[in-house]
Amino acid sequence: MKEIFWRFDWLSLIIISFFTRIIPFFLHGSHPLGYDMGFYRHYSAQSFSSFPNTPTTGLASTDFFPRLLLDSLRIFISNPDIIIHLGLIIAFLFATLGFRFFLSQYAGREVAFLGGLLFIFSPVQYVGYWFFLLKNYVALAGLFFSFAFLKDIEDKKDLYSKLFFIASFFFVLLSQTTTSILGVMVFCIYFSFQITRGRAITKTFFLLFSSLSLGLLFFFRPTLFTKIITFQPTAIFLEWPEYLSLAYPSIFLFFSGFFYFHKKVFFQYFLPTIFLFVVLLLSLLELPFYQRLFLFLDISILFFDAVILIFFIRNYSFFSKRLQIGTIFVAAIFTGFFLGKFLSTIAFYHPLITPNETVEMQKNNSLTEKEATILTTSDYMPFVYGFSSRNVFAPGLREYKYNLEDWEKFWFEMTKKEKIQFLSVFPRPLYFFTDPKSDENFLEAECVVKKSQYLSEFGCK
Repeated sequence: MKEIFWRFDWLSLIIISFFTRIIPFFLHGSHPLGYDMGFYRHYSAQSFSSFPNTPTTGLASTDFFPRLLLDSLRIFISNPDIIIHLGLIIAFLFATLGFRFFLSQYAGREVAFLGGLLFIFSPVQYVGYWFFLLKNYVALAGLFFSFAFLKDIEDKKDLYSKLFFIASFFFVLLSQTTTSILGVMVFCIYFSFQITRGRAITKTFFLLFSSLSLGLLFFFRPTLFTKIITFQPTAIFLEWPEYLSLAYPSIFLFFSGFFYFHKKVFFQYFLPTIFLFVVLLLSLLELPFYQRLFLFLDISILFFDAVILIFFIRNYSFFSKRLQIGTIFVAAIFTGFFLGKFLSTIAFYHPLITPNETVEMQKNNSLTEKEATILTTSDYMPFVYGFSSRNVFAPGLREYKYNLEDWEKFWFEMTKKEKIQFLSVFPRPLYFFTDPKSDENFLEAECVVKKSQYLSEFGCK
């Protein structure tokens, strides 16, 4: 019976992962998830012209495999809401299985199964799921498999492992930028250490892979260097306080195990240690994209948490009485707070738009022309973009000629006449989609005609 379970433990993880990911649909309705949902919905709702389909805002030509996933579902499903939510769940399932495979290669099947459970019930990973980080989870699946195949290269040193390793990392490069950057950094550092320690897999393989990965990174993402220097993200995921409030049970267990293991565990799991070091360093330096790195920091800590818990379970009977009591205390504190935080996170992260706002956004296509432009706020922009097959712009998020400084002047310094002139540069017909109760209405004038509760037409000359 035990052997049967370990043969199909991956299936248990799939089932648990699936049912935990549909909970918000029962709690919050048909559109329970967060900010990035609208970008994926717009992509899946557009007319099908190629395979994969035409890139849109949020899904560029370099995001090949996330687009391929959504378009593959579109062959069988016509409803864009089902396509994007099922696509997100599948991406998370693959990331879960990738994490399990990664752990099984480095630490054995018990650690792998427990690590998979920690990944599923992690509050930080749930927030990543809620934010609709589909590209991240597709890329993470590839990164985990590349980590696992690298272990195969160390153990077997065969050609197939090297080919699978390169193929899985190529998958990452064509999925998501942040994951690609992290992967290249981790592998370059790892191979450098292997060479200096006299344990290189082969110097030729290291040099070829490093050159190839760096070359491909900038070939597929040619504006990457400029973005790293100048880009300030708008949908930023988490800041340090939010991350710490979500991850404190995992961090508590990590440091509890660290004081026992000390250096041993870090030398034993060299690649995961490099991964942890790179992500932590970039997060502490607060580079322009660091807010999205907490997803990876959580994963690197979960790896060691799984190792620590299995070590405690296996060696409990050999501990002294005092250490046994301490182990029970640590395990109980971690389990209670970890699961409690997961459940409270599901309850806390509710939809960003109300059902009434969703209905109003869905009216836009029938109330506007096909060539219409809709100007909305940054809070509404992804959702208006997702529910309207129209050209949508928003200050600070999807710009048209003006930057944030220009919009600051628009809101606080311009007269009504100057505002009309300012807005006249937008393509016509032009509409505003704003909350009637907010102060962010773009213009109140006789030439602005109300079309619905939220939608107005700019008819000024």
